[in-house]
Amino acid sequence: VDPLNPDHSLMNQESQFTDSAGRPHAIISYVPGRFGQCTTNYVADRTANGRAFHVRKNASGSWQKTEIPVPLGSSQRTKLILDKYDNAYAIFPFGRIAAASAASGYTDWRILFDGSGLNAFGEVVIDETRVAQDGVLSFMYQEKSSGTTPSALRVVDFRLPA
Repeated sequence: VDPLNPDHSLMNQESQFTDSAGRPHAIISYVPGRFGQCTTNYVADRTANGRAFHVRKNASGSWQKTEIPVPLGSSQRTKLILDKYDNAYAIFPFGRIAAASAASGYTDWRILFDGSGLNAFGEVVIDETRVAQDGVLSFMYQEKSSGTTPSALRVVDFRLPA
């Protein structure tokens, strides 16, 4: 159930993480109503106008939703991690990374890494163990390929605040 609208199912939840106080955080995405009330082509409309939203339960127990001001540019899912200071990192398809600080109440989302040099295809896979144990955001991605030519799997690491 969507905590912000109990009459709707939260079927588009893409990734979740728990902060240091045990409160849930999640990423959902959709095409906001300002881009039109009806999408006619799922992939094209999400790629052109989709946005990810950070949904979290705050200290008072209320749910809050903040739009991440970054176009999805994809129909695929965004991943979420939190560092040991509860700063949030959204890892978009193609390896783009946006972040927001816990101190701002997650209102200062900005791109930290644009991913353009990775030549990545689609979604990434996060190594959540390394986030917790090593303070490293590590993700695996596949390079774009052409035709039936196989492409390489790669891993990239980013040091999180110590």
